[in-house]
Amino acid sequence: MAQRTERRAGGESCSRTGWWYSPAQGTRRYFKQGDVLPIIDNSDWGDTFWLWALDQSAPTLGG
Repeated sequence: MAQRTERRAGGESCSRTGWWYSPAQGTRRYFKQGDVLPIIDNSDWGDTFWLWALDQSAPTLGG
């Protein structure tokens, strides 16, 4: 059975520390547990949702 990705709405508290991704922004961002997840204005995606990123590795410069 496929694992469901954790998802939180913008404006909610972050449920765990790590990298999160929002289709409304198109990039990953790092949040700490308890941080309020931002709402992204002026997005064609509608409501902002943040998805727990399956890739939790830190981004690298270059390559």
